[in-house]
Amino acid sequence: ILAPLIFLIADAAPKCLFARNADILFYKVVRPIWLSRVLLYPAVVLLRLLIRFWQAVLGGQPENAARFLLTPAYLTYLFTESKKTGRLSDYQTTLAFNIIKLAKFPVQQAMIPLERVSSFPIALTPAEFLRRAADFPFTRFPVFDTDPDRIVGVVNVIDLALDAPPGPSLAPYIRRPVSVTHTASVLDALHAMRAKSAMLAVVSRDDTPIGIVTFKDLAEEIAGELREW
Repeated sequence: ILAPLIFLIADAAPKCLFARNADILFYKVVRPIWLSRVLLYPAVVLLRLLIRFWQAVLGGQPENAARFLLTPAYLTYLFTESKKTGRLSDYQTTLAFNIIKLAKFPVQQAMIPLERVSSFPIALTPAEFLRRAADFPFTRFPVFDTDPDRIVGVVNVIDLALDAPPGPSLAPYIRRPVSVTHTASVLDALHAMRAKSAMLAVVSRDDTPIGIVTFKDLAEEIAGELREW
């Protein structure tokens, strides 16, 4: 009798209530939850120490349970069950599965090959750069030195447009590109670009650029095609 009662009171009932009135109830329970966390934290620490003690005595490893709970297989199971019960829509489930795959999906499959990239020589003046950039629906362009394979940076059209009139050289407007290897995952590329607040990264193999990837390209690996960006 105790197990069904605990399930009903501590699991099913709260989920049903919050599913219907989340916006109202959330603000009312924030303080009680915070207070319970503060009050129960010493007990949690004590239990954790006891568990680690007995696992050490019995030869177990405390971190194994945490690793199991966070495995992609277990998360996939949770999302699949949530979809079956109607808690997640098809689109939400697809997003969740795509996020799980990010750590293994190579950035090379999401990149734009270098031969398809619109890039400009560094020798252009800002005025010439703006004239050429006007033919493309992009705001950021790689710039190269003598050869398209030698990308030296990225220029944002907006930087030039805001600096009116722009100077005689592109050099002040060139931003050092974020570089990721072709074997990096989409997740690694996202972390690298986020750390540098960059919207474009150069994908390299053996220190030679083979393509570029934009934040939009990486986001589409999660959400699908984004026409409006």
